[in-house]
Amino acid sequence: MVYVSILSHLIKNTVRAVGQLFSDDPLVVGWILFGFLAQCMFGGRMVIQWITSEKKKRSVVPPAFWFLSLIGGLMLLSYAIWREDIVIIIGQAFGTFVYARNIWLIYFSGKTKQQQKNNIEAVYSFQQLSDRDELIAPHLRISIARVGAELISIRALKAGATIPLLWNDGEPTPTHNGWKRHAPFLFPIVGGLVNKKSVMTDGTRIELNNHGFARDTEFQLYGAGATDVSVWAEYGINERMINDCVYPWKHEFIVRYELSRYGANTLLTVTMTVRNTDNTDMYYQLGWHPGLKSPVTEKGTKSNVQLLLPHGQYTQYEMDNNSFMTGSSIEKTLGGVFPVTEEELGMTYTFDMTHIKNRTVKLYDPAAKITSVIEFNDMPHLGIWSTPNAPFICIEPWQGCDDHSAQEPFDKKFGIMKLAPGACDERSVHFYVE
Repeated sequence: MVYVSILSHLIKNTVRAVGQLFSDDPLVVGWILFGFLAQCMFGGRMVIQWITSEKKKRSVVPPAFWFLSLIGGLMLLSYAIWREDIVIIIGQAFGTFVYARNIWLIYFSGKTKQQQKNNIEAVYSFQQLSDRDELIAPHLRISIARVGAELISIRALKAGATIPLLWNDGEPTPTHNGWKRHAPFLFPIVGGLVNKKSVMTDGTRIELNNHGFARDTEFQLYGAGATDVSVWAEYGINERMINDCVYPWKHEFIVRYELSRYGANTLLTVTMTVRNTDNTDMYYQLGWHPGLKSPVTEKGTKSNVQLLLPHGQYTQYEMDNNSFMTGSSIEKTLGGVFPVTEEELGMTYTFDMTHIKNRTVKLYDPAAKITSVIEFNDMPHLGIWSTPNAPFICIEPWQGCDDHSAQEPFDKKFGIMKLAPGACDERSVHFYVE
């Protein structure tokens, strides 16, 4: 009976409100329309929050949520006062205080007036230099080379100090004998093909160098921009820009970097998009290969750095001396600190993490008290590699792995993806510092 009474009351109020739209009093009609608009503003905040979370692939509360809450709340409060509805008045009066307080905490708390004035320009910005592009945020600063759209620097801003986190950090053309890269993209293959060649089931030839061509191709800058809470840059290549390989599909490969507010921290989101512009199915693999300094500073040693894996059931694949898959694997339950050896790092730890929901790997340097965190829920496979005894460790989210030593057709490779004509595949990886 209670529910019937409530429903009856709601129906009566709705009918009354609709009826007032046809009132002869323009003031009444105006207030009713104002009330509907207020409800749309207030309800729209949830749509904005939902869309933002879907784009980020995680739950996010953007600043627009609080602005719409405040504006919609004030409008509903005004409407409730006109209606003389004490319940809504009390609810919205308290709510508007909460909304305003959140906006204050986001933009003004702990800042000087000059910092408030220069918030957008000074905190989040994009800079185009002669040999790189830079994205600047409150706690992270990254540099991107046009060749490979490769991240060549990640610098954490901590306690007034700037701390380089990438191997060969800031060097456009590294000279180190161990590994002359920073954080290349692996496309359209992960790892290598036997003799750098393969064949489709239908006989179509594939010829690709290790990790594919993306890392050695100069990308175009598609666009860049900054807001008060983020900065981004987007790069792309297509089949017309590729040399020295045989890859039969027309395509576009797009990379987007974004630095955004992440609580009291800054989040780096790396988004890779593959678009099939051909008229047949396209086959490819995809990965990211960031090398992190281990140790971060000269205070520590590589042996003291801790690699932390999420808890769960892993499949570890055996690799031969040429880093090809042997076909053997071991099921393991892992989690927490993962002990590594230089010999096995050189062979590459290769894991299938399909059954692990939270794919987050951390690299903790106790001497520097810095933890680098990589989240890769869009990627099912993980490679962990290093040149033996070199002060870095690569944490590599993958879709797919190297060839088997007994090579299979290209379209039957482990982890190969098939993309229909006109379709897109978008994957994101997140990085932040604790």
